[in-house]
Amino acid sequence: MERLKIHQYISFYQKEESRNETLLKFAKLDYNRIQLLYRQELAILSRWSRDLNVTHKYPYARDRIVETYEWALGSICEPQFGASQLTIAKYVQVETVLDNIYDAYGTLDELYRFIAAFERCNVDGIDDQLPGYMKNRYKGFLKLFEETENDGNEGSSFKTSYAKEMVRFAG
Repeated sequence: MERLKIHQYISFYQKEESRNETLLKFAKLDYNRIQLLYRQELAILSRWSRDLNVTHKYPYARDRIVETYEWALGSICEPQFGASQLTIAKYVQVETVLDNIYDAYGTLDELYRFIAAFERCNVDGIDDQLPGYMKNRYKGFLKLFEETENDGNEGSSFKTSYAKEMVRFAG
C-alpha cells in the first residue's frame, strides 16, 4: 500500500517544474525494481498454489492466492521481508481453504475429528476416521509447518509453534 502512495507521488513529482531529475529517475528505478520483485514473488506463490491444487482437490474452496499476497504486502510492505510475505500469503491461503471446510463443507462430526487431529498436530493425528479431503488438508498444514520450521531463519521453531496454536484456535 505504501508502494501505491510512492507511485502516486512520482506521478505528481514529475509534473513539478522544480523537480530533481536524478531523484525522479532513482525513484522510478526503485519503484520498477520493487514491482519486478513482487511479480517474482507472486510467480513463486502461483507455482506453490498450483502444486497445492486447491481448485481440483477442494472445488468448494476459494483459491485467492493474489488476494492473500496482497494481504501479506499490506501487513509487511518492506521488500527485504519477502520471505515473510510469502509465508504469510501461504498461511492465509491454507487458512482460507480450512475456513471453507468449516463454513461450507464439513459435517459437524468430521469437524470434531479434524479438531482432534490438530490437537495432536503430527502425522499420527491422521486417522482412518478422517475423510480423504480432510486428510489432504491436514497433510498440507503439516507440510507448511515443516517448511516454515526448516526455512533456516532465526526463530523458525517459534513461528511454527505459534502458527500451530493459531490453527488450533481457529478450529
